[in-house]
Amino acid sequence: QGHEGWVFSLSFSNDSNLLASGDRAGLLKIWDVNKGDCVRTWNGHSGSVRAVEFHPQNKQILVSSGHDCSIKLWNIDSNKTTEILKEHSNWVRTVKFNPDGMSMASGGDDYTIKFWDLRTKSVVNELEGYTDRVKCLAFSGNNQILVCGHEDSRVSLWDSSSGALIREFRGHTNWIWSIAINVQNKLLASGSSDCSIKLWDISTGKCLRTLASGDDNSHSNRVTFLVFGLNKKLISSSDDQTLKIWDLATGKCLQTFYRENASVSSMSISPDCKILAIGWRDGLIQLREMISEQLIWEFSDEPHSVTSLNFSSNSKTLISCNECGIIKIWDIYKKSVTKTFEVRDEQVVLVGSFEHQNLIGIVAISAAERIEAFEIQGKKFVVPLQKTSGKLRAAALSKDGKILAGTNRRGVVDLWEVSTGRSVMVLNLPKPYEGMVIRDVKGLLPSQKTSLVALGAKEIP
Repeated sequence: QGHEGWVFSLSFSNDSNLLASGDRAGLLKIWDVNKGDCVRTWNGHSGSVRAVEFHPQNKQILVSSGHDCSIKLWNIDSNKTTEILKEHSNWVRTVKFNPDGMSMASGGDDYTIKFWDLRTKSVVNELEGYTDRVKCLAFSGNNQILVCGHEDSRVSLWDSSSGALIREFRGHTNWIWSIAINVQNKLLASGSSDCSIKLWDISTGKCLRTLASGDDNSHSNRVTFLVFGLNKKLISSSDDQTLKIWDLATGKCLQTFYRENASVSSMSISPDCKILAIGWRDGLIQLREMISEQLIWEFSDEPHSVTSLNFSSNSKTLISCNECGIIKIWDIYKKSVTKTFEVRDEQVVLVGSFEHQNLIGIVAISAAERIEAFEIQGKKFVVPLQKTSGKLRAAALSKDGKILAGTNRRGVVDLWEVSTGRSVMVLNLPKPYEGMVIRDVKGLLPSQKTSLVALGAKEIP
């Protein structure tokens, strides 16, 4: 019997007669390739099996790794596990034998690469954890600075004109989910999976304050969105189903809004900083007046999560998009929808407004590496993004709507011109072993050299 769910991993034995497969449910299966029969089925892991590989010299030995943070060695003849290795602290996504069969390497979501001696079944070496994947992006009001929030708890500040890395901010202990920048007051705010919000001095990199860390006003889940408001206020949202307004001068929480069984899925503030737009996972859109903090109006006609919100440059129009790709243009003062568009079959990462050839239009950036632009009179055109580094997972528009920043799963940040899709710049953080030269070095396994090169080192014969 075959697998009943997704198959994440496959490996042939060295003679190509056996095939190993691992699935989402944690099952491992061994197949006779010539007969097409399943000869072994094991409950391999308590989570998904992410990697399987046959021993390069002995097809009766197999290694697997999975979401239960373990690595397992199997003997096909005896039909059982011979070793369970538990040195990783998070999902183990990959494991590879050295061609000599005496050692192996593993890598996981704890951002470590471990090297194992198979004779002692112990870790003999380890590369420091590192990831440069980007979770969120934001442009400054003057479009000169791009801010990136990373999964390895860093925030990086870039010159969007030259592509130079200006500064890094460190202090969080988990993924960065939200960032906001206020160049006028030289402030940067970051929100994390560690449930904290930190305020930073842009010019010095110093952490000025951690908002309500650990007290009754703290968020109890990851901080998903941040927006600077008027009068030194900061608005935050979290997967704890709350929206909070903070006084930056005192660090006090001024007000908390709570909605049962719904959390904020998008948030945007108008360019004049007078109106806050909030989108919720149940499809509700709310507008709040920032000075009085009063609710102006709310509306919901689709039971789908609001994935993106953005204001036009004159603060009179709101653009919304839901998870089904339905884009709506709202007249804020008339409290009505003036136009509806649809992007079919693709996830919309971001919506916003743009100006091109004297036309004001709506732009939707899809995960499929293209810009779908809708002119107000209903005309639609598609702009492919040039030189993309992979499927988009997060994006940001410059305040004037002319430049798009996007990032993929590998953490590369690309900048494009919205009107043409032309690639403007690619930003890459330096890797941890960049500048290291491997030459005439003894004692390193081939797999160790490969990992060092992947992390930035250069091997010279």
